[in-house]
Amino acid sequence: MNPKISIVNDYDVYRLQWEFPDERGNMERGTHLGENETLQSILGIILDVESDKPLAEEDFEHFIATATLARMHVSRDSVGFHFNTKVKAEKALMLVNSAIKDARLHRKTAKQQKQKAWPAWAVKAKEAGWTPPKNWNP
Repeated sequence: MNPKISIVNDYDVYRLQWEFPDERGNMERGTHLGENETLQSILGIILDVESDKPLAEEDFEHFIATATLARMHVSRDSVGFHFNTKVKAEKALMLVNSAIKDARLHRKTAKQQKQKAWPAWAVKAKEAGWTPPKNWNP
C-alpha cells in the first residue's frame, strides 16, 4: 500500500496528514501538510525541480500537495494547514489528490519525452520542413 493523505480531526480544526504503511500493513501517521514549511524550504524544492537532479517521488508529491494548499490561501498555524469544517477539508483533499495525479502524469510524460529525444538528423530535417511518418518514434 502506498502513502496517502487523510483528514484528521485536531481538536476544533481538520488537517490533512500523510499516512504510511508499516511493515505489518498498518498505517502510521506522518507529517501534516504545511508542517515545517517555510518559504525558504519551498524555494529549495523548486530549485531542485528545475535542476537535472529529480526529486524523490514522495518529496515531489509533498511539494505538489503543499503548493496546492498554499495557492488556495488555506489557514495555517505552527502545525500546518487547517480547515474549520470537515467538508472544507474533504474538498481540499479532493483538489490535492487531483493535483498530485495530474503532476504524476505530467512528470511521467516529461520523463518519456526526455528519454525519446530526437536524433540530430531528425531535428535538422524537421526544421527544413520534413514531416515524420505517422507513428514514427525516434
